[in-house]
Amino acid sequence: MPFRLLGSLKETIRPYYLRWVYFPLWPEARPRYFQDCWNYPNWDLTLSAVQRELEFGRKPAFIFLPLSDWHFRRQRTQHFASALARSGASSFLLNPHLGRQFSGLRKGAGSARFSRLEPGVAELHPRLPREPVYHHRLLATAETTDLARQLNPLAEHLGGAALQIVSLPVWTPLARVLRSRFGWPIVYDCHDALRGFPNMASEVAGFEPEAMRDADAVLFSARSLWEQGVRQGSGIAAKSHLLPNAVDAEAFSLAWAARESRRGGSGPRKVIGYVGALESWFDTDVIRAAALRYPRWTFRLIGRVENPGVDALRALPNIELTGEVAYEDLPRQMAEFDVGLIPFRVNELTRATNPIKLYEYFACGLPVVSSALPEVLQYGDLVYGGGDFGEQLGEAAAEADRERERRRIEIARRESWDERAAILRNLAAELLDCSKNEMARPRPPVQ
Repeated sequence: MPFRLLGSLKETIRPYYLRWVYFPLWPEARPRYFQDCWNYPNWDLTLSAVQRELEFGRKPAFIFLPLSDWHFRRQRTQHFASALARSGASSFLLNPHLGRQFSGLRKGAGSARFSRLEPGVAELHPRLPREPVYHHRLLATAETTDLARQLNPLAEHLGGAALQIVSLPVWTPLARVLRSRFGWPIVYDCHDALRGFPNMASEVAGFEPEAMRDADAVLFSARSLWEQGVRQGSGIAAKSHLLPNAVDAEAFSLAWAARESRRGGSGPRKVIGYVGALESWFDTDVIRAAALRYPRWTFRLIGRVENPGVDALRALPNIELTGEVAYEDLPRQMAEFDVGLIPFRVNELTRATNPIKLYEYFACGLPVVSSALPEVLQYGDLVYGGGDFGEQLGEAAAEADRERERRRIEIARRESWDERAAILRNLAAELLDCSKNEMARPRPPVQ
């Protein structure tokens, strides 16, 4: 049986199999983020409900077509959305699971929903009959048309003052339809080397150059991504912007204050901390070696374990695996750190990453020990990286340079999500002004 036919059959069966067999038999297998998304007030996605429940008359609106959903882990898209809402704009995020997150099988007209996540931020829940895994394949034309139709009530509510931010090429055809019908410009936000993800379909990653060429503007989170991206088409460089990640410095300043209050009192038992994904790119070998080298120190790894090699670290008595921690609780956790870690295997994916955790560590004033990642090493003597991991960990734990600490905190205050939101709002004003005449034309609803 050809691969595509097998995939089509699997998708046809999946909605029923998941709800009637798999999840009932193994309820623990239902992803937490499939459930968490319904812990918010939610309604049918109709024009009357949108107008009644969302006080989002604030303009412009930002439509996020993301790489992952809001509830999986707080990442770049979520930070952008919240910061824009704080600035007075409104943010709408597509839940990318396209129906798999629904517990029931209600389909067809009227099955889409939306929810209110926080002031100024809403989540859109359209659904497709086959509930495709969004990073496994590109969407069919009929599926794109269906999604656009389901979002029509939101478009009627917003009018033309909206900007689309696309973070995965699979959404580009949908964004094109919405731009054609409602005049919403497209910004492609390239913030990861997609080919470096083991579960990313090659046809999705391979569509990225076209997504960049088709966008009205392109953002890059890291210089290496920008250097690769501008080679994908002659017109990309002129519309490109380097926009690194950032931090909510005010929230993490609480961690610095707590560290300051206990300065000098931790003695020989240091807490060496890591926050983030514990996936295939997490270097378990250097952590194991470091934990054996410094047996009196505690190595606290915060995050969901998705790499079997990380589980094996539990055998060492000075390694703590705490599991996922709510983003709001991270400053309290990081207040106990003496050193922040970025122990990544160096590969195509990590060489192109601009780690959010680097800015969060900086906001806490923490010395940082990292693998040789270009986006980290650019900070020179503010980080310990590129050498022997164990030796540099010892140097970082012994650091007593208050000037370095001050410089780290100053960088975090400067590189804030609110500052990034201001840049996005300026870009939106420019793009929306360019398309103003086009948006003024009356447009038919999606059929």
